[in-house]
Amino acid sequence: MFWTSAAQRGSLGLHRCWSHKCLTAPRCPLITLRSFRSSSVPETSPTHNESPLQQWALSVSPFTTVRAKLGCSITVHPLDPHAYPEADRAFITVLRSDGDQNVALGQLQVHYDDRSKVLMISAKKVNSDVTIKMDAPIKSNIFITAEGKGNVQVKRMECDICKVQTQQGNCLLHSIKSHQVEVQAHGGHVTGVGTIHGNVNISTRGDGVVNVKKLQGTTMNVSTEHGLLKVRAIYAESSCVSSSSGRVELGHVHGNLTVENACGDTVIDGSNSFLKVSSNSGDIDVYVGDGGAAELYSQEGDVSVRVPSSLRAGVDLCGASVDISPEVVLHGVENNTTDSCTTISGCLNEESPVERRIKAQADRGSVKLRTQSWFESLNLGS
Repeated sequence: MFWTSAAQRGSLGLHRCWSHKCLTAPRCPLITLRSFRSSSVPETSPTHNESPLQQWALSVSPFTTVRAKLGCSITVHPLDPHAYPEADRAFITVLRSDGDQNVALGQLQVHYDDRSKVLMISAKKVNSDVTIKMDAPIKSNIFITAEGKGNVQVKRMECDICKVQTQQGNCLLHSIKSHQVEVQAHGGHVTGVGTIHGNVNISTRGDGVVNVKKLQGTTMNVSTEHGLLKVRAIYAESSCVSSSSGRVELGHVHGNLTVENACGDTVIDGSNSFLKVSSNSGDIDVYVGDGGAAELYSQEGDVSVRVPSSLRAGVDLCGASVDISPEVVLHGVENNTTDSCTTISGCLNEESPVERRIKAQADRGSVKLRTQSWFESLNLGS
């Protein structure tokens, strides 16, 4: 069954609607915002340029699946656990800017099926200036598709699946705990605030940017086309990061990491496991910490390797030029130079054989090796 302000009589029970103005002959009584809030709907605080158009209060399962297909923006956050300890309600509020007078609310439909436990929101033809705000049970699975310029925000949800697709709009994830997190942005940006827990797959197209604070899970896949890709910390068993021409900036990475960046530069400020980075024309600058190993390759760009002075590993450096800082202690050095290439091999801080190796190759660029303390690699001033 569908509830809309123009097609269903409102009540003060578990299923309610309120409309700023009726689109047809009114079948539900006009309820003021104050009296609507005074029942069981959580308080909302519209900004000065937003006014509520319509609201629903629904009785749902604590393990509801939210499916939304929208032409407008939506924000989803968890139901207040103190006000609703059984987590069996969902509240939906439709807001618009003061300047928008032509909102096709008749195109907005809300439907909850008790058997499948699916809450469906359909607003594909609703004006993009409209925003839907939703309070849902914290364990609700999320499937949202936003068309046009619709933005999506999902905050503090703890679910099995969280999937978001946007076209020109942006996606914000705030402190999500999920088994599977998937975001596809075809033109907008993706931002992660707090920690995103789960197996993560994030991708943007065009100039879309990925900017995430922390990822934590088993497997991570993050990619951009031309936009910046920035993740401050990754905790995972394995991670894959890629870009066509965007700059890749990674903070500290725990677990194996593979980076493919065709034309953009790559900077990684910490890796203590196996690291593999490849590029056609971009520069590579990485910090390999204690216990780490690396394979670094750029065809036309430069490769810079930073290591702690205590690292014990073999090194194989090959480039149009090779520069090793004087403070680097290298044993068993082998040097081979031709007209187009210099190759230097050796062992850091111990004689061979060694378990781990750092291989850096720049066919037409330079290879540099220097020491840097772990504290310096934190970039606390940035």
